[in-house]
Amino acid sequence: MSNESVSCSCEDEEEIPSKTKAIFKISDFKLQIYSLILLIAALLLSFYFPIADPLWLSLPLLLLSYLLVGFEVLKKAYILLKRGDFFNEFTLMTIATFGAFYIGDYLEGVFVMLFYSTGEIIQGNATRSVRSSIKSLLKLNVKTVRKWTEGKTEIKSPEEILPGDHIQVNSGEMLALDGVVLAEDVYINTSNITGESLSRVFSKGDKLLAGMICEQQPFVYEARSNWDHSYISKIMHLVEEASSKKAKTQRLISRLAKTYTPIVFFMALALVTIPWFFDSEYVFNKWLYRGLVFLVISCPCAFLIAIPLSYFGGIGLAASKGILIKGGEVIEKLAKIKAFVFDKTGTLTIGKYSVNEIDILNNKELNLSRLYELELNSNHPLAKTITSHLSNYASSEKATLIKEYPGFGIEGFFENELFLAGNKKWLIRKGIPFEHHVDTLPTIYLAYANTYIGKITLSDRLKENAKEVVEDLRALKVDHLILLSGDNTELVKIIASELNLDLAFGDLLPEEKVARFIEIREKYKNAAFVGDGINDAPVIAIADIGIAMGGSGSDAAIENADVIIEYDDLKELPRAIRIARKTQINVYQNLFFAVFVKVSVLLLGALGIAGLWEAIFADVGVALLVVLNASRLKGLKNV
Repeated sequence: MSNESVSCSCEDEEEIPSKTKAIFKISDFKLQIYSLILLIAALLLSFYFPIADPLWLSLPLLLLSYLLVGFEVLKKAYILLKRGDFFNEFTLMTIATFGAFYIGDYLEGVFVMLFYSTGEIIQGNATRSVRSSIKSLLKLNVKTVRKWTEGKTEIKSPEEILPGDHIQVNSGEMLALDGVVLAEDVYINTSNITGESLSRVFSKGDKLLAGMICEQQPFVYEARSNWDHSYISKIMHLVEEASSKKAKTQRLISRLAKTYTPIVFFMALALVTIPWFFDSEYVFNKWLYRGLVFLVISCPCAFLIAIPLSYFGGIGLAASKGILIKGGEVIEKLAKIKAFVFDKTGTLTIGKYSVNEIDILNNKELNLSRLYELELNSNHPLAKTITSHLSNYASSEKATLIKEYPGFGIEGFFENELFLAGNKKWLIRKGIPFEHHVDTLPTIYLAYANTYIGKITLSDRLKENAKEVVEDLRALKVDHLILLSGDNTELVKIIASELNLDLAFGDLLPEEKVARFIEIREKYKNAAFVGDGINDAPVIAIADIGIAMGGSGSDAAIENADVIIEYDDLKELPRAIRIARKTQINVYQNLFFAVFVKVSVLLLGALGIAGLWEAIFADVGVALLVVLNASRLKGLKNV
């Protein structure tokens, strides 16, 4: 048996020559309507001329009705048979209807083909609807953009824009490309990305994503991606590639399908032939009919279509919330996750330091003004935090002979005396006497004229919803929450305590973080890691589920991640788990329903209770119903 031939409508469309794909592309029921009219005409002839031989009157109409809806099926069956592929949906349907004609059930044979072809059209439309659900959710209708150059605009297609180009967006228009705000605060509707109904204010340097909508005044932003690498394109790429990462359930069904159809075929053959040895009143046509029922039921289309489409639906639902999930395999693992391991900076904390405490022993205003003037000469992030906080202490007194020592601090002279601002290690090396303890927060120590004069403590604040997210994860039975960080161990433990995490490890180099995570993964079997930095990329790559913060995350972290939280919002972590679990429930519902109905009708068919009508329902009807069930995922609002 050919590996791909179980059902062309399910997974083998590319295998058939393009001219034979009409059954999947037809947009109306024109042929089905004509076929039905002919069928009704045949029935009327039989009804109004009961004395005459109805076969001579109605048979031409029945055959024409059959060919209108069955020609493409017969054609595909012939093509596949020439390739040596016997066990496929089209061949089995051809045998079943020809068998019905053989035993004189012309009307039933035509009805079976009519119902089958109608179901294929509806099923195909439902399938395409699910596949395009992400595009519909995002309302992707940006055809042109305004490239802004020195006050002039030029109409371009999104594909023509390069990173660094400036784009003007008017009120009510959607952003076609990812980028950053250039200057003024702007109001942006992010509902397409995050699902939030309220607009948000974006300031200079804030990241914008394709799919967001300008809410009020027109503004200009700088593109940071081309069209192929925009948020929208990433989502569509994920949809197209999702099937490449098949979940275990999906792979199992695909393997079973390869043996399922031939087994059922030979069971049908046995059902027709074996009773001849035991039934003294054996009637060939009766047992042939039961065998035909088996053949129609044997198509595993419901399994092969509905399960991957459930995963497509879950991926689409997640994407509409700003969560990119790379395939069904990721959803399956995420639904079962039991341990979450977090990076600290940029993941649980905002990643931007602020002044926490100022402790100056004497001449506070003078020393703070000198510190401000000195730190203006440094590009270090902590220096910028200090100058921003001390902007009211600007002074006309300027430092001289300024020198910065990377990794230690900065120095300069005021009134011919040396002013130092740096870490504890540097002041100790300089021989400055002062009382010091273990720092739990980043601290800048100050000295003037070889005398310790005080310190400034900085802190990286927790993200505002970090505690709520931890509680949500606990409620979802994620039993093990752990923090791994390269920051000071004492600080890491304080953060872990505030969030009620189970374990915390600090002072970890990137390779130590990997080793520690491997220990955690082996202990808890199924562990996810959430991070954003370059140093997190190795851990994200080896995690069962690697999750990257897409807004602030490094390219390396994002590339290696299985899940990307596009807008850095921690609340999307429990939401991703809920979506994964709802998707898995949808998969199991489809699987149970398809198996239950098919097995039931198989048994009823063997007993002579179920006929071809029930068999068609067990094939096309069940496939259609499970596809529609899968499509429900895209409509979920509160996840």
